Amino acid sequence: MSGTIDLERLVQAAGDAIIAADPEGRIVSWNPAAERIFGFTAHEALGQTLDLIIPERFRARHWDGYKQVMRTGQTKY
Repeated sequence: MSGTIDLERLVQAAGDAIIAADPEGRIVSWNPAAERIFGFTAHEALGQTLDLIIPERFRARHWDGYKQVMRTGQTKY
């Protein structure tokens, strides 16, 4: 065994939702667990903003934090 990790296979096999978004908050990766947990297929989610899964009452706070992380490159999470 080579000891390398096939990241794409790991993401696809994970039991937890793994979602990646671009700097504008558009979904660029959505694994099968995200489909199961959130109820949207990858086809439906890809290209949408994270508003797809952020409850409306939390969106303003989410986007404030997201923009700060994109600007500074630092997060506490």
